[in-house]
Amino acid sequence: MADDADTPGPGHNKPPGPTLSEVDPTKLVDVKTLVPLLHLNYGALEKRRDELRAGIVKWTAAHAVKDQARPVVTDEQDCGDTLDFLNELRDFANKEVEPARKKVKDPITKAATTIQAWFAAGLQLPILNDKQPIEDAYSLYLTRKRDREIARRQQEAYDAQQQALRLAHQAQRATRPAQQQALMDQALEIEHQAEKLQEKAEAPVADLTRVRGDLGSVGGLKENWVWEVENLIDLVQAVAAGQQPINMLTTNDVFINGLVRPKDGTRKIPGLNIHPEFKGR
Repeated sequence: MADDADTPGPGHNKPPGPTLSEVDPTKLVDVKTLVPLLHLNYGALEKRRDELRAGIVKWTAAHAVKDQARPVVTDEQDCGDTLDFLNELRDFANKEVEPARKKVKDPITKAATTIQAWFAAGLQLPILNDKQPIEDAYSLYLTRKRDREIARRQQEAYDAQQQALRLAHQAQRATRPAQQQALMDQALEIEHQAEKLQEKAEAPVADLTRVRGDLGSVGGLKENWVWEVENLIDLVQAVAAGQQPINMLTTNDVFINGLVRPKDGTRKIPGLNIHPEFKGR
């Protein structure tokens, strides 16, 4: 008879789990099954939510008053009962739903943070940061290429204009009408070419700096307008004078709250309506 110590326990035939090389990281969370899984595990919360919402409908109907847009609490007893009901609603949201939400979400959030750090901080940022000197050198070359190309095209336009002027002067000195007309026609044609060359000198920067690599890459300078605050007072005055839209300025809510909310806080600030707001708790 075999020794019990040598007898395999329950589940000994269960196949081993997949190794890391067999796990697809894109399928760690199956989004399609999440909602059914939440229904299955937290259906009691859904039932409780429906009960409370029914209670809200009942309370609202019981406190409706003719010609009043909002429900009305009538007396001290009703106020106390209403507070009990409010605390029931608050407890459901804050003490039942919120802990369950955090319990489910926190591991996923931590996993998402780990994924973000591994890909972004571990793979992307080192390359994005280290490539900056290459980007700078590339952009500097293209900037200089733009300047050279503009200068070359402007010079071509200028030379054509000068040639047209010389031909026009020759036409004025010509004694035969046929020769005079031929010279003027040439001058006009070259003047037209000069205008075309000047238009080319004013071409978009991408056209002036287009470059191609042997591997098929196509690039060039990209114009991108940026801004920075040079003088905030000038900007405020321009908005105050109606020269710029009010959307140019935004309030710093955190800073203003720090001034207003303390018991001994600021109570008068030009342009702000500072007043207390009361809410039952």
